Amino acid sequence: MLPLLRKSPSARIVNLASDSAIFAKATEKGSMFARSHESFAYSATKTAVNMLTVKYANAFLDDPELAHVKINSVTPGYVATDLNDFKGVKTTDEGARASVYWATVDDDGETGGFFDDNGPVPW
Repeated sequence: MLPLLRKSPSARIVNLASDSAIFAKATEKGSMFARSHESFAYSATKTAVNMLTVKYANAFLDDPELAHVKINSVTPGYVATDLNDFKGVKTTDEGARASVYWATVDDDGETGGFFDDNGPVPW
């Protein structure tokens, strides 16, 4: 993909994370993310996606041929899908909003961040 990203005037990478990757939620007593021991691997991999986002964004900023690429991580929120037996409070359209926004962010937009449809999310 690097040759295509170099050629694109508005290259964007949007990594899909999760609310389960937010440490504040995972450590909040009584929260569904603190209690979800069965989803350990899911939460750990989504947290790793966030770290990769930061590392790639910083590496790309150091490369003049890739510095224009915006790389961000997005959580869609609690979307009703088969993963949660459709218990989520958002529709798939609502969950896609942040991803679409960051896939089309302006050239002066942020890179290396973690966002939902309301803006920056704490790590």
